[in-house]
Amino acid sequence: MRTITISMFLVLISIATISAQIPNASFETWSNGAPDGWLTNNIAVQSLITVSQSSDAESGSSAAKISVASFAGFAFGPLLWSGTLGKQGFAVSQRYSSLNGFYKFSPTQTDVFSVIVAMLKDTAVIGAGAIDISTVASAYTQFNVNIAYASVNVPDTCVIYFAIANSDSSQPPHIGSYALIDNLSLSTATSVKGTKVPYRFNLSQNYPNPFNPTTIINYSVPQTNFVTIKVYDVLGKEVAVLVNGERQPGNYSVELSAAEKRLASGVYLYRMTAGNYVSTKKFILLK
Repeated sequence: MRTITISMFLVLISIATISAQIPNASFETWSNGAPDGWLTNNIAVQSLITVSQSSDAESGSSAAKISVASFAGFAFGPLLWSGTLGKQGFAVSQRYSSLNGFYKFSPTQTDVFSVIVAMLKDTAVIGAGAIDISTVASAYTQFNVNIAYASVNVPDTCVIYFAIANSDSSQPPHIGSYALIDNLSLSTATSVKGTKVPYRFNLSQNYPNPFNPTTIINYSVPQTNFVTIKVYDVLGKEVAVLVNGERQPGNYSVELSAAEKRLASGVYLYRMTAGNYVSTKKFILLK
């Protein structure tokens, strides 16, 4: 298990942005109801469409719209991820520090817009970042996902995921929630001009999930506090302690190794506690 600080400082000025690395980063070209270079969970034969092309773009002529759809009386959440049939992600050759883009979001009740980016080396996750956005954004707003690395390796593949989920991970999202996504880019820092800390505590969904043998959990600390992140089985028995100590303001990442913790396949919960903040999420280990 390794813990790494990933943004005790952020670049506010002089960012080298490289967007050409992301295929169809502005969602301008589409084929068979999906953006080129991207995969969706649309089921055309069942008329179940959660990802669609929209003319409401931040710039250019189109953007990607992801929506929670109704299917057989149930809510069906959207998934949009980079890749082509038979291959997830796209090639990269350097350690990018953040994923950037623009979004609009119209949530219903407790739904959140989730953005996940993972950096892989030889199919193993070596870096990741994630954010959950819960507030309404009626005009295009920029998002930034900082990427934390758990090794010194240079990645060869990047995978980007977009989804809408219920903030209560045990419940489905709500029909009618939607988000628009446009103009993505990957950035590397070239100079440091200022500092920025998170404005709230946050525990992100682990990536990958399900996983085997390792997964990464990102979390944010807005003020100095004693932080614990513990893992429990479905019966409530504590099976691992990932974080147990004081943390300065910043964004952090911790890696969980199922082999190191001798965890069996199954469903687990992980809980972050910091002062009055408590958040619990669920993950699945598949062997």
